[in-house]
Amino acid sequence: MKGVVLRPRRGVWPFSGYFSGSRKQICWAGCVGNGVDPRADWALSQQFRRQLSGLSELSGDKKAAVATFLAVLTNDVMREFDGANLSVLVAAWDEAGVAVSGFGCSKIIGMSHPGASEVWLEGNHPLLSRPGWPESSLGAFVVPTAPEWLVGVVAPEDDAWRGVLSGDVLTACGVVL
Repeated sequence: MKGVVLRPRRGVWPFSGYFSGSRKQICWAGCVGNGVDPRADWALSQQFRRQLSGLSELSGDKKAAVATFLAVLTNDVMREFDGANLSVLVAAWDEAGVAVSGFGCSKIIGMSHPGASEVWLEGNHPLLSRPGWPESSLGAFVVPTAPEWLVGVVAPEDDAWRGVLSGDVLTACGVVL
């Protein structure tokens, strides 16, 4: 697995409020803020970056790594910050497979390589929801294998991104290969 990304917002500040990171066996991408005020979105995303930078090298199985990530992300201190527009996608892996979790995405697209993408998860699935703090505890979707890249489509999905499955998806998400 190479990484996870969120598709950018439409508008003047497409990457406003974005944060991402990775450790030995886990990677994540998130977006917070309203996309209108880039300074406020940046300040808010910095709070999330700081909180998640404290994650040490996670060890153990993939589900434990995702659980630790989510516990750090959704603790009481972090919930004091405005999370009305918060979306997060996280994936962790070990020798037995990949665990995926998150919230605030309407769809997850999988890409094995540029130009080969497919809808990986959509519809009425517990990991797919509107942006904002999750109302209940989150689980993880566990699979034996996953594509190289997972792209979270942040809800609400706009018409420009409906059905987009091309090699340009990663480029549009700011990934340079």
